Amino acid sequence: MSSQDSKSWSVAGKKVIVAGGGIAGLSFSLSLLQLCRQKNIDAPSILILERQKVPEERQGYSLSIRGDTGGKQVLEKIGVLDKLMEIQCPGRRMLICEARNGKMTEIGSFPSVFNGVQLGLRVSRNDLRDTLYKALDSKMLRWGTTVTNARIVETSAGSKVIVELNTGESEEADILVVADGGRSRVRQALCPQDQPQYCGVTLLCADVNINPLPDLLQKGAAWIMGSQNALFLASITSTSAVYGLSLRQDKPREDGSHDMKSLLDSQHDDANSLLQEVKDKGKDYGAPFPELLAATRPEDIKVLNCYDKMPTRSTGPVVFIGDAAHLMPPLSGNGANQAMVDAWNLAEQLTSSHKSLEEALHTYDDEMVKRMTKYITETRDFIEASHTTAFWPRLKRNTGIRIGHIILNYGHYIKWTLAIALLTGIGFTGYKLKGYYESTSQGKK
Repeated sequence: MSSQDSKSWSVAGKKVIVAGGGIAGLSFSLSLLQLCRQKNIDAPSILILERQKVPEERQGYSLSIRGDTGGKQVLEKIGVLDKLMEIQCPGRRMLICEARNGKMTEIGSFPSVFNGVQLGLRVSRNDLRDTLYKALDSKMLRWGTTVTNARIVETSAGSKVIVELNTGESEEADILVVADGGRSRVRQALCPQDQPQYCGVTLLCADVNINPLPDLLQKGAAWIMGSQNALFLASITSTSAVYGLSLRQDKPREDGSHDMKSLLDSQHDDANSLLQEVKDKGKDYGAPFPELLAATRPEDIKVLNCYDKMPTRSTGPVVFIGDAAHLMPPLSGNGANQAMVDAWNLAEQLTSSHKSLEEALHTYDDEMVKRMTKYITETRDFIEASHTTAFWPRLKRNTGIRIGHIILNYGHYIKWTLAIALLTGIGFTGYKLKGYYESTSQGKK
């Protein structure tokens, strides 16, 4: 039985359908089950609907799991962080560089550990999804099933959701958690006006097999700013890496994909010209980029048009998380983290004391909208700063990075130096005051 007040709304006994078995949907399901156990609440029925036909169909790139934006903490709460730390990608730092005329200069590096606490890690997306999937009861997942539409209906027991599937079947639920990505079909059906917008950046990207892994990637991931564009590099495994050449564009390219799901399935008629374009536009960048290009086959090159979208609030018993709720380009390194934060926060509200489901979802929405508006705005500023060619904006950007580098890498030295200086100053002042009072008292005598 639930330990919650019988007069308050409870998730116990409810049916929850999760549209999407990606990072957001799996994290939510694990979070809800974990919180139900912690709070002694009867777990609801959970059904996860995933478009992929088998669990082995996975996307081959790596993700930054950040402690500063909450993703790492969620993985710890749901009990999978230790497993992921055992299989994390090579490299522990985030390097920030500037490239000019084939030479790269490191202007900052951010450690994975600060004051003895691991700030984050990098993991293969395959490993993250597999770890989350294996932590769940496999009976909760229905593979090869896509939600094509959702309708809210009013019944004597309150609002319900009729979920229509690609199989021609339908399911009824008390709550529909929409986690089906940036091009969410459910959001398009219920909120047709709330769609992603091109954010002015297109990536030419590839994941490649390379052995041995270049030295820079053994240290960590790298964000490198060139004279006309920017470059991201990261390891996937000890023998593979991913890169993305970020180009400023006024409009999306016709040969580009609009999300990561369609990206990996894309093929290009003139793949050789795409590879040559990467070589031409990436000529600013020194090692290890030439090594990665040498390992790149023409068919490896993919084109991704980057979009973003401000947060979408819930509609009745339909609530959005992850990319379905808000979208950021992969350049932010924060999308997966915020999907996991959404997942935990929604589960927390559904297991907290609220008078109604509507109140629980509104509380979740308010926090999510505030948090994601901030992060999306910061990502837009980051894109602008990373691609600037003007002298003063570059100087301001690089100075800020260097200051952050000093604080994160030498903060503990600075802290102890200031403490010693402070204590020394207090001691010296006390000594002077002692001498002053002694001489004053002797004078009075």
